[in-house]
Amino acid sequence: SPDDRDLVGRMLAGYMSEFYENGVDRQFKEPLKVEHEFSVPLPDTMGRPLNWVKLAGKIDLVVNTPGGLAVVDHKTTSRSKQEMELSMPLDQQLRLYTHALLVNGMEAPRYLAYNVLRSKTPSEPSINKNGQLSKSGCDTTADIYASYMRQTSCFDEPWSTILEELKNRGNVFHFRIFVPFVRENCFDAALAASDIARSIRSSTRSGRFPQSAPTACYQRGVCPFINLCRSRMDPSTIAKMTDLDLTEETGMIRKESTHTELEEN
Repeated sequence: SPDDRDLVGRMLAGYMSEFYENGVDRQFKEPLKVEHEFSVPLPDTMGRPLNWVKLAGKIDLVVNTPGGLAVVDHKTTSRSKQEMELSMPLDQQLRLYTHALLVNGMEAPRYLAYNVLRSKTPSEPSINKNGQLSKSGCDTTADIYASYMRQTSCFDEPWSTILEELKNRGNVFHFRIFVPFVRENCFDAALAASDIARSIRSSTRSGRFPQSAPTACYQRGVCPFINLCRSRMDPSTIAKMTDLDLTEETGMIRKESTHTELEEN
């Protein structure tokens, strides 16, 4: 739609303004791998490859930066910079990606990084009926806020303080978050993935799946998969009792469509 195109245009313009100079990215100097596909065995606790399960995926970017090599994940989100900074230490995806690169012989990176483009664009500060700029802060940039200060001739407190706070926080609409690479964290993430794979294999063989969050079965009505999770019945019997489309060979749900990146592999 025209609104979507306008949003995308403003997002990209802000991104280019923040990171590019004369058409050259100031941080991401030399891309080494772009949309890099991988498939490696997951490890056991001794680091030996398991021959029955593999970790596969696609890495957005491996790039040289002024501070060293970085493994990068592109993110488009409506979440704030603070929320992204808090969630990144808990995110195992980049650690798994880096584990795969190390298994395939790549040198250890210096950083793991988010390259973030917020889908929320800067808000327009509101102007009161008396023609003054609102004394409440808003989710915008220092440049936009300063232009409204000039427009309304509001240069004193509290507007000057709000402007200073916006300047100090930097760009929160197009930003990059870098965390140091820690080899042990990447191996721990791979071990956690191996444990999940073992649990899935065990549950598939037994026909029973443990409930990690029992209340989720009823949060939005009764889950349509509840009979499959809790029963030892034959999949074909469950299929007759429900509208689920199960494969008789495995008892798994047959999906009509998958994520586009999964379809490519």
